[in-house]
Amino acid sequence: MDLAKLNGEGQHRDMRLSRFDLNLLVVFEAMMEERSVSRAADRLALSQPAASNALGRLRALLGDPLFVRTPSGMEPTARALQLATPVRRALEDFAQALEPADFSPATASRVFRLALNNHAALVLAAPILRACAIEAPGIRLDIRPSGTLAVDDLLDRGDLDFVITANPLDRQRFASRVLVEDGYQLVMRAGHPLAGVALSLVDFSQAARVDVSSSGEDMSFVSQALAAAGLPDVKMGAVPYLALPTLLRDTELVAVVRKQIAQVLARSGEIVSSALPLPDRRVATVLSWHQRHSGHTAHLWLADLMTRIASPVG
Repeated sequence: MDLAKLNGEGQHRDMRLSRFDLNLLVVFEAMMEERSVSRAADRLALSQPAASNALGRLRALLGDPLFVRTPSGMEPTARALQLATPVRRALEDFAQALEPADFSPATASRVFRLALNNHAALVLAAPILRACAIEAPGIRLDIRPSGTLAVDDLLDRGDLDFVITANPLDRQRFASRVLVEDGYQLVMRAGHPLAGVALSLVDFSQAARVDVSSSGEDMSFVSQALAAAGLPDVKMGAVPYLALPTLLRDTELVAVVRKQIAQVLARSGEIVSSALPLPDRRVATVLSWHQRHSGHTAHLWLADLMTRIASPVG
């Protein structure tokens, strides 16, 4: 092993790092998210000249313009895009390393990014936000739908802190816990001919049904049960959850949804639910986060809060 070469490389790295002011990277991250010098300055409580000066210093150090003015705002260069993920991860890791050993939610100030499936968005998002606002008023939750996201990649890159899905992710990379399990119920408008009726499988087979296209769940067990009994499957199509309340309210259609979602839909008084005349089928709601955060008190606090909130909901 060439120790002289290694020492030389280490000294060269240290010299490069010594030229950097951590605040320059903070400005860079704000620029990546805001795409505007003035908005980045406001976000960091800096004057616009101070933010511009920091950006100029960073451009000189990296030998790249980093952001180019366009009609739609300041767009990052290829070099800036290359730097975005490692800079964000480094700043987050540094901030987490400085967290006190005893995390205090009441005084903490930070942002957590969460991706939720449709079930969690409908059932858990509101109570989690309410609890967080009470227990940790300085913490902000950035919640987005998980349906079209490559959530495992985003967790790897540090662009997400938590995801809630129906299935656990790769256990070697991610920690997971089941928040709640529930089954399925049939939902329909309050004045539906089948409302309040103890349904048989024959009754169920004669009802015109609509599936939920955005559930992300395998609902084939419904058609399979009807086929096994030699009964018709009157399936009229599929709609997203967003369209379901109005569709059920204004038609004779029924739908099979998770029990917790049936409870949410019933709050309006216009939708009712009944037991599904099929063998019980359980489905989980799973919280996952990257293994590298398993030792961070802030992440564990929020995971515990979501677990606590989900339990009475279920």
